[in-house]
Amino acid sequence: MQLFTQLSWPMNKKALIEHAKEDTGIDRDLLDQLTKLPDREYKSAPDVQNALVTGE
Repeated sequence: MQLFTQLSWPMNKKALIEHAKEDTGIDRDLLDQLTKLPDREYKSAPDVQNALVTGE
């Protein structure tokens, strides 16, 4: 998930989505998946990946 590797962690869902929207090359399916993530703080890119897979 290279999109999130250069970010300062932790980051909440709203900030993740805002960052993703700034990336003009983001896949619309990924952006849609991010909007469905639980509203919580994420500690790292792998934490986001895990949440995308598990829904937690």
